[in-house]
Amino acid sequence: MFSDMGLTAFGSDYSRSMLEVAQGNLKKRGKTIPLCQCDFRYLENAHVGKFDAVVCLSTALPHLHTDEDLITALRSMKNRLNKNGLLVLTQGTTHFTLSLPSIEVVVNKPDFSRIFIKEHDEKFQTIHVLDLFHSEERTESNQYDIVYRIILDDDYSRLLHAAGFEDIQIYGDYNMNSYDEKSGRMIVVAKPADDICGIFRHSKRAHY
Repeated sequence: MFSDMGLTAFGSDYSRSMLEVAQGNLKKRGKTIPLCQCDFRYLENAHVGKFDAVVCLSTALPHLHTDEDLITALRSMKNRLNKNGLLVLTQGTTHFTLSLPSIEVVVNKPDFSRIFIKEHDEKFQTIHVLDLFHSEERTESNQYDIVYRIILDDDYSRLLHAAGFEDIQIYGDYNMNSYDEKSGRMIVVAKPADDICGIFRHSKRAHY
């Protein structure tokens, strides 16, 4: 999508297997975008250049469970930003989604189903994932757990300030409506503390 917008995009991920999936998806779309394996706590190990935006999507950051790791990652992202650059974070965990029923069918196909069974305390959300294959060719099940640190609006404000960001905006949807306790999504946009000026409109280089 960034490439289609005319941006020069780069990508990284901790998982080599997911990078292979991404590379296959790019090839299907006729895209050539540099990808590399990298821990986002240490982006400088793979990316020496700087970017107009660093984008971290889909509840990736909450895989880190301590304030120390979270602030390390946010500082690493800040240090890869150009002057007036933007950090954009998105996640599906919100006050509202934490209040929903604990069992959710997220995929329901004739041959495959995925069920989430969710539980949480004040600090962590555990998602028990059950994959069911139910076709004549394949009948099996796999179960695994994902543990997320619960990071909500006040937490992001605190962590981002500690990492050297200011001008922190938190939205509840892609129409840029303010986040509240009924929002089904959280979108956080922040600028480094020493780069508070103007409005980001025409990025030419982005990392995701």
